[in-house]
Amino acid sequence: MPRKNKTDKKIGKFSETAMKQAVQLVLEGSSIRQAADRHGLHFQTVHRYVKKFQQNPDSRLCPNYKVRQIFTDEQEKILCDYIVSCSKMFYGLSRDDTRRLAYEMALKNQLPVPETWRFNESATLSWIKGFQKRHPNLSLRTPEGCSLSRATGFNKYNVEQFFSKLEEVLKRNPRFGDGSRIFNLDETGSMTVQKQHKVFAEKGSRQVSKATSAERGTLVTTCCIVGASGISIPPVMIFPRVHFKDFMINGAPPGCLGLASKTGWMTTECFIQVVKHFIKHTSSSVDNPSLLIMDNHQSHLSIQSIDLCKNSGVTILTIPPHCTNKLQPLDVGLLKPFQTFYSAVLDSWMMAHPGQTFTIYNVAACVGIAYPRAMTPTNIANSFRKTGIFPFDRHVFNEEDFMPSSVTDREVIIEGVGNASENKENIASTSVEHSTPPQTTKHDFISPVDFKGYPKAPPRKSDQNKRRRKGRTMIATDTPEKLELMKVKEKAPKAQKHKRKIYDSDSEDGTAEEEMHLQDSSEGEDFIEDYEPEPLHFGELNRQPVENDYVVIEFNSKQKVYYVGKILSGKANNEYEISFMRKSAKSDDRFLMPNVPDIALVPKEDIKMILPPPITQGLPKRQTSLIKFEVNFLNLNIN
Repeated sequence: MPRKNKTDKKIGKFSETAMKQAVQLVLEGSSIRQAADRHGLHFQTVHRYVKKFQQNPDSRLCPNYKVRQIFTDEQEKILCDYIVSCSKMFYGLSRDDTRRLAYEMALKNQLPVPETWRFNESATLSWIKGFQKRHPNLSLRTPEGCSLSRATGFNKYNVEQFFSKLEEVLKRNPRFGDGSRIFNLDETGSMTVQKQHKVFAEKGSRQVSKATSAERGTLVTTCCIVGASGISIPPVMIFPRVHFKDFMINGAPPGCLGLASKTGWMTTECFIQVVKHFIKHTSSSVDNPSLLIMDNHQSHLSIQSIDLCKNSGVTILTIPPHCTNKLQPLDVGLLKPFQTFYSAVLDSWMMAHPGQTFTIYNVAACVGIAYPRAMTPTNIANSFRKTGIFPFDRHVFNEEDFMPSSVTDREVIIEGVGNASENKENIASTSVEHSTPPQTTKHDFISPVDFKGYPKAPPRKSDQNKRRRKGRTMIATDTPEKLELMKVKEKAPKAQKHKRKIYDSDSEDGTAEEEMHLQDSSEGEDFIEDYEPEPLHFGELNRQPVENDYVVIEFNSKQKVYYVGKILSGKANNEYEISFMRKSAKSDDRFLMPNVPDIALVPKEDIKMILPPPITQGLPKRQTSLIKFEVNFLNLNIN
């Protein structure tokens, strides 16, 4: 409901046309009361304007409230345009920001303002409400969050590169010109928890709830593939399981392919099966080529999938990063309707099965209903047209679409022989709004662009140490692109598992014959520090180790490492079963038993010292597990 004042004043709320007609009736002989009643005016007001008209026929016949406005209509129009431009750049101004901006603009132009403006250093609420009424094109909206990467990634350069690659592919294969061999692939999540819609409830209720299967839900990935001619290929569903079973896709669209991965996300292995599914349903071959447009996620660009596509006549064109919301047909006009229909079907299932949990095995049936409703030929064709892919239109986006990226636009450095100052003069900004405003004189109006400017990012820091490779649009099936991907994957560091070795190695590389994987604890670390401790010479044991003794054990790998443990029992062949302890992360002279017992057999010759009886800590229960020995371990590389 719009806000209304408590007192609805009627004074001065009449049009100049109504007053002019009432005055004309009085001049023609009608009484003042008759003329006032006929046009819904007060007779005293009509009497005042009749006398005013008789004195000056060119006088104004309605109140002139604009004399009390802080800004003129032209000045408010400039402020309104600035607010709209900031909103299009994804840096919109709130109501309070606009009030402060209006006060600052009045001060810059030395305009008289009320004392309340000066006291609060901002315009009043009554002014901002009047400003909104005078400019109905402005609306107070709740913005949707957009990441900086997506806001700045969709820029003119990336879009031009994409359409240049697309044009190159279309020229190579004339059969792509009719759109029958152009396809788009993208994944979306089908959760086991539906998106809630508004429901009727008692007015004044503080909390209105609706039953769901879980708090967060489980993800099942649905891979959709559509063609520019309006066709859709049966989807691929990836379940969060190790092994796929046929019953998981009961009720799915006919021809649906079911896969499984541990997380439910698309993986490299799953995408190879997706490519085979695509080739099967499109009959792609070297003689019948096809174009597949998709994002450049790492699971899509494996060497195996690229080779499979290249050998089957499939050309892969990737979309620039953070541009899929504008350049991918599925994102533009298909996945949102699919999610809407899917949530509605899931909600209907919950209503029809009260008290039952919606699991991942029910997802396929809901997808089977929602998928054909969303993937209609009309929606598919309109989505391809909106992105400019088919029919091909590289100028489908205008300057307003690139305004968010203008915040981080940089001047292009032109390399060449000549004066640097001459080159700078020839550099054109990629955005009109960010061009340098002309110099104003003392008598000119100072607009917000002059004293505040549009949002502009500072110079970017050097990214020489940045290891991450930036994504870009490319024809992935081309040989140069494939070779570059192979080089990147070869240079990518491989994750190494840390293992702690117990026995000496007989080989040159120090590989142990037997290894023991020690469990992590809440206090300990799972790695060995790389330093050589000061050598410490142990003497012979003063007695035979017995059960419940605390001892120091030496392990030889590339360097000597020592551990503290407790003897559980003695075995044959001079071996002892020992439960290893961990050194406290907060103190070097205190030890504790891990949550998961770490037990191993150790030969007697590796036991270097029998420790004195331990000293337990004080009263707090959390410290009773910490054990201290009256031994100096500073010269030992002890873990």
